[in-house]
Amino acid sequence: MKARIPFLFGANFILLLSMAGCKSEGASSPDPLFNKCWTHAFEEEGENNIRIFRPCATHTFPAARYRNTFTLNASGDVEYSVLAPNDAHTTEEGEWSYNSNTKKLVILNNTNGVVSEYEVLEIKEDVLKVKE
Repeated sequence: MKARIPFLFGANFILLLSMAGCKSEGASSPDPLFNKCWTHAFEEEGENNIRIFRPCATHTFPAARYRNTFTLNASGDVEYSVLAPNDAHTTEEGEWSYNSNTKKLVILNNTNGVVSEYEVLEIKEDVLKVKE
């Protein structure tokens, strides 16, 4: 019976090490606050190049010709708005990621081209503040 205890400890230790090795360097699971639709609230911005986004569903926005929006899904998928040359508004799909070490939020299109890259300065239930 005594010989099984070191074996169980050793097996659990090896399992923990292998799980830790699977995590990609610098990346982590983002805060669930990211997982929603965000709309650019440009009226709130000052002169310091900080972009402010508000939740699509709970914030009222003044009329505007175009507002950048994106919906970040927990699965890593994203749907984002696109302004076409003919002034039409469409949406496209891609993927998103967040690196908690660098605080970088990256939105990619379906061919892995960068659509947007932001440094996240603050995220709360009702605001996402970023710097391009």
